[in-house]
Order: sequence, then structure tokens, then C-alpha cells
Amino acid sequence: MFHPMMTAALHTMGILVLFLFTHWMATILYTTFCVQTSLVGLAYSFFTASSPMCRTILEIQYRTIGFYDAMFYFISTVIVQTLSGLVQRAKERETKE
Repeated sequence: MFHPMMTAALHTMGILVLFLFTHWMATILYTTFCVQTSLVGLAYSFFTASSPMCRTILEIQYRTIGFYDAMFYFISTVIVQTLSGLVQRAKERETKE
């Protein structure tokens, strides 16, 4: 059995990987279907960029980026708090001995 903190960390990492994969897939879909190349150079096709499918893919991209930032902040906060707690406990043990 895992420690409850370890279980929470594993679940958090699983969700983070899922959202990163979703963002990656949305990026590939948008690049493949919504960005058209013309003979002059790279340009956005007005018709495809304004289609509902492309708007939905862009929305998924932006939401997963926001979620990624929030999860990164949460994970870094948990790591810092855990390390500071471990240091505090080690100092308390040293003073008791």
C-alpha cells in the first residue's frame, strides 16, 4: 500500500499527463486541419479557422494550458511544503537528542 500522500501525487501526475496529452493532440489536430499552407507562404484560411471544429480545438488548447499552469503551481507548492515539513521535523529531532 502506498502512503496517502504518494497516492495523491500519483493521481495528480496521472491527471497532468492526461491533460498534456490532450493539449498535444489538440495542437496536432489544429495544425493539421485548421492551418492551411498557400503557395505564397504560410497563411490561415479564413474559412477553416472560423469553423466550429477549429474553435473547439483552440478552446481545448487554451483550457489545457491553463490547467497545466495551475497543476504546476499546485505540485510545486506541495513539494515545497513537504520539504519544509521534513526539514522542520529533522530539526525537531536534533533538538530532542
